[in-house]
Amino acid sequence: MTRCDPNASRDPRHVSWSCDESWLVKTAVCNTGDTVSIRELMTAKQWLRTRLSVSLTSNQWVAQRRFESVTVPTPPGPRHVCVGVYTVNGRTAGAYVRLAEKPLIDFAAVDAALLLEKDD
Repeated sequence: MTRCDPNASRDPRHVSWSCDESWLVKTAVCNTGDTVSIRELMTAKQWLRTRLSVSLTSNQWVAQRRFESVTVPTPPGPRHVCVGVYTVNGRTAGAYVRLAEKPLIDFAAVDAALLLEKDD
């Protein structure tokens, strides 16, 4: 297991996300991947629209350090996994899992059950 990088998510005003491809941007409350913006996966017009939106409403966006997603074996074939955690007032309130054939987990990903084993 890798250690959590405290600089993995930042205020987009504090990093050079628009010219450094090691960063992506997404809306702060994005849990379906619909607003994940990766320059190389977008048209020039889409990227310009994203840059404008982030500059006008930067408090609604987060810059995230990109990472390489590793697939896990599943019955229909290898899938990329996203585990999201819901928090309320800084405390864990729930979690979800989504699986996708591609490394970008977006609206086309499939929801999956998250089962926890009690650790005695």
